[in-house]
Amino acid sequence: MSFEGEIGEIDLIQRFVELGRERFTGAIRFEQDGIIKIVYFKGGDILSASTNDRADAVDEILLRAGKVEKEHVKQALARRKENETLGDALLNLGFITRKELTWGRRIQAIGILRSVRGWEKGAYAIVADYLPKREEGTLFPLQQTLIELFVTDQDRTPYERALQGGSAVLEKTPEFDEAFPRLGLNEDASQIVSQIDGKRTAAEIAAITAKDVFNTYKLLEALRALGLLRRLDSKAEVKDELAFASVGVADAADAWSSGKMPVFQLEPEPPVQPAMESAPAPAAASPSGSMLPDVHWGFDDAQIEAASKAASASPPPPPPPPPAPKASRMTQTQTRRTPPTFARVESKKKRQVPVFLFVVLLIAGAVGFGVWYYMKQLNAEPQPIPVVRPVKKTEPRVAAGAPPTAEPARAPAPTPIAPVPQAVPVPVPPPVAVAKFTLQIELVCQRASLDKARAMGGERIWSAPISYRNQQCYRVFWGRFATKADAEGAINEVPAGLRTSKPVAVTIPTP
Repeated sequence: MSFEGEIGEIDLIQRFVELGRERFTGAIRFEQDGIIKIVYFKGGDILSASTNDRADAVDEILLRAGKVEKEHVKQALARRKENETLGDALLNLGFITRKELTWGRRIQAIGILRSVRGWEKGAYAIVADYLPKREEGTLFPLQQTLIELFVTDQDRTPYERALQGGSAVLEKTPEFDEAFPRLGLNEDASQIVSQIDGKRTAAEIAAITAKDVFNTYKLLEALRALGLLRRLDSKAEVKDELAFASVGVADAADAWSSGKMPVFQLEPEPPVQPAMESAPAPAAASPSGSMLPDVHWGFDDAQIEAASKAASASPPPPPPPPPAPKASRMTQTQTRRTPPTFARVESKKKRQVPVFLFVVLLIAGAVGFGVWYYMKQLNAEPQPIPVVRPVKKTEPRVAAGAPPTAEPARAPAPTPIAPVPQAVPVPVPPPVAVAKFTLQIELVCQRASLDKARAMGGERIWSAPISYRNQQCYRVFWGRFATKADAEGAINEVPAGLRTSKPVAVTIPTP
């Protein structure tokens, strides 16, 4: 038995039947695009189910059935205790009875099985001895649950296909007589199974018992899935009364062995003129020029004329002489430009004469001024230099016998003390409480499940590895808290996709 893989690789109902025969205790977990659904087994029967899909939640089932109101659910969410399910909170507050809660849990398990059965992709994992933290106290027999799953289905197509449109013949297995009474079915079901003799078809059984055909088909297929009935060859397969197969083959053989391929009458295609055509054919092989459309394709008149001359049969004429008007225009242009050239040169020479004379006069004036200033400096008399005599300083006489008075020593000027810069006080952060508690979300043994939990929980999701039944698994946590009360108060902050796994406040594991 494979304990994990893709959902499309297994027959879901057959795998559940095998788990029931083995009296399996543990859980089977299904996951698809972030949706997680878990069914718990105990001794081969269904203990409970859980999911993060709101459509299969117990409170949603009770709301749809009209057994509770939204205000009741809000009060239960606000008042439920630690490790208490929402269903138990509704029960303890008196909003529902124990019978209604048991009914809701059974419908939840059946709904989860039906939805997972319709998945086209997804993964499953079977973990032995993995049970919820708090058992619900009620076991749902597996065979009765599967029977209810079948008979409450509304899709007719799978049962028509499984019973070959009613032509399938069924017979009882050796386990039928012992197992059928334990299913607790009503009198209608007993009347249907009493007509199973290994000869009648499913349609004949429905007709004899006068029961609804669809309900009869669902019951027969459910008993077959449980292994209490087995299907024999249908009567349609034993004898081909209408011989449709041979007739069809003969018709097909005649069609392909006649030796003649079918001839299809096609209408002539309209002529299509390509956009990029080569040079036209010679005039002798082409129709008259007046019959052709006047299409230029972007060429000017000169190019069209040249192309038509090149395509003619007569030899090309000699190149014509250059046109005379172009030469005359060139001569006139040269004659017109010559006179202004000479006039501009003569005026330039005349303008240069006064400029040159002005420059010469400036240079001569500057030289004359320099000579005059130099001569003036040579003829100037030198100025006398004043002599300063030194002044003698007379010292005062000291009286005899009197000791010289000592001059008081000058106190050194105090050195100014530079102000000592005061150190800027460093802000001391408030003491941070050491985190000792966290919220444990779930235990996963697949890397993909861990990555999806991180994607849903964001930065506050972290994990710790753990060896569980010789497998490398991970305990998934959310957040870090100083006290257990803080951790419990933050349960409502956990994302809704992770909260359905019933987060529990635990101490942070030491590495």
